[in-house]
Amino acid sequence: MASSALRRKREHFRDPRSSSESAALRLSAAERPEEILPILLEEIVHLGFPNALALELDFDTGQIKPSASLNCSSEYLKKFNTSLWASENPFVAALQNLKSGLVPAGAIRSGSLYAHPMIYRNFSRCWEAERESRNDCLAIQNAESSKLQIQQQVCSACGMRSYVHVIIGQLGRSTGDTQLRQFRNLVERANRQLTRLFKVEHYYNRMRDMEITISRMTTVMESMADPVILTDNQHRVIIQNRAAERFFRVPEGVSEGGRRAVEFNNLLFSAALSSMTVSANDSSRDLTLVDVMEGEEVLFEAVCAPTYMNETRTGMVTVMRDVTDLRRADQELRANLDKLRAAEEVVRQDRDRLNVVIENVGDPIVVADNSAKIVLLDPLAKELFGTGNRVRAPQVVKNEAKLDAYLTSFTFSFVDHQNKALHLFNPSSGSDIEYAARSGKIYDARGQVAYTVTVLRDFSTWKRLEQLQMERRMLEMEKFAATGRLAGTIAHEINNPMEAIKNAIFLLRNKVEPDSQQVYDALKSETA
Repeated sequence: MASSALRRKREHFRDPRSSSESAALRLSAAERPEEILPILLEEIVHLGFPNALALELDFDTGQIKPSASLNCSSEYLKKFNTSLWASENPFVAALQNLKSGLVPAGAIRSGSLYAHPMIYRNFSRCWEAERESRNDCLAIQNAESSKLQIQQQVCSACGMRSYVHVIIGQLGRSTGDTQLRQFRNLVERANRQLTRLFKVEHYYNRMRDMEITISRMTTVMESMADPVILTDNQHRVIIQNRAAERFFRVPEGVSEGGRRAVEFNNLLFSAALSSMTVSANDSSRDLTLVDVMEGEEVLFEAVCAPTYMNETRTGMVTVMRDVTDLRRADQELRANLDKLRAAEEVVRQDRDRLNVVIENVGDPIVVADNSAKIVLLDPLAKELFGTGNRVRAPQVVKNEAKLDAYLTSFTFSFVDHQNKALHLFNPSSGSDIEYAARSGKIYDARGQVAYTVTVLRDFSTWKRLEQLQMERRMLEMEKFAATGRLAGTIAHEINNPMEAIKNAIFLLRNKVEPDSQQVYDALKSETA
């Protein structure tokens, strides 16, 4: 809170008043708090005090310094610089005890100083304390206290910081009790007027600060692209920015349909505020309004926050964010996410099927990346090249070295496919086996090598199979040869008697009787 602050005036004042003008009238005519001390010092000098000055307490540093003086030199004023913690100083003691007194203490004599404290106090409460029926007003507390409470010089009701002065006058030759009494009365009168002016300036500063705050808030609201609305407890609009007026104020020259659309927007907004107020848990709500100028529906997310004053709810601030494009993008994102999940499921199924195929293939399979580093081995390949960090046999280490050399050569070559024989040690059989390495490359979308796949086919099995097939063919050929020889022997043994029979039939051709001619023809046809 801004509080009034007296301006320090160290210049010397002259007494321009007329002899008939009273001190009360001069003090009452003052319009600013900083005018009180000069008038007071002039009146003190007029009472017969040769010079007068006012000391002021700085609450932030605890220093006590002269703030105004009359008929005092600069060197003389420097003697009064002190601090609140210098309790042995008589002026500090007068300030802390809130009592006037002579310095040095004793009888009244020329050259002595008379000090009187001056602090913000009154027997009437401030407006805030009166309105709320509070008893912690700073003016009342200071009026009822006999000690200066330095830690409590800020009003709990209005937030105003007090002022603390010590008015000092030097006694002249003719100064007596009457002048001291007039001195005290004059200071008290000036203090009452200063208290009123100080309070008025405090309220003026608060009003100015509030106007600046309202101006800044209005500037901030107008600079926001989103509609911002401030409403009271009855949901009536107090202030709104231009973006909100687009939806809740009827523009000039709009049709009847546009007026109804604005009325409908206000009705929806009031209903949303009422719903959020009743629920007490919801701080945001989706709201669809009509843009009268564009003739389109706009989806907003209304975010509300209540406003309080002294723990009493005074209204609500609502910021409406345009989420039309965001909601559309969210729907598209959700649709794409569903498609992505479906694609991931398809890829997962394909991967599972591929893993099943790889695990059930009878040949070792090795998958490497574009830097020839192995990324996947099937169970048979793991048996050949080992897995993990466990201790491996030297033959397995040699297998891995041969495979690395082969993969590096193939990965960084310009061929897409390659067939090559590799001699590797098989831990299962305990012998070296020749494998046929058949490799291919998989390219990414940029045409770069992403992975290489190598299938190792066991040549020893194929060779054993070919040998068995060859032995089977030789056995079959020997069977065919034996059958041919047997058939030739049988044919030779049968052909010799048949030739004798043919010769005998030939010799009987002219000796056959007519009755036996048919038998002869049958024998001849059968042996032909």
